[in-house]
Amino acid sequence: MPTYFEQYLNHVTRDFVAAGLKLYIENTVMEPFEIKVKRLELSILIDNIINNADKAHAKSLNITMNLQGINELVISFTDDGTMLFSNRISEDVKEFWKDYKLENTILNEKRKKYLAYHRNLMEVIDARA
Repeated sequence: MPTYFEQYLNHVTRDFVAAGLKLYIENTVMEPFEIKVKRLELSILIDNIINNADKAHAKSLNITMNLQGINELVISFTDDGTMLFSNRISEDVKEFWKDYKLENTILNEKRKKYLAYHRNLMEVIDARA
């Protein structure tokens, strides 16, 4: 699965290289790893991540893949783009947070999981609105 992920990223991002998006992949998974996932769903996920980086005017997208334990693959994404806001957030809140940059060193793994969960939850809520 990490191999498919990496190959798909390298193939899809070629379309974004012209826009100036550079892709950096760190794949530390050396042993074979299988997970039940539909390739179409995985491809859609990757496309959404790349599109979000593009919408945020990112110049680089960093992807790290690590095997945390048996059947636990962690894939992290970071970019240098501007913050994207839900359409449900008021303009005064957007104005307050627009230039905020959170240092990656502040985020431990527990906090990253918490943020990812809530970011996903907001995307689901926005899609329903």
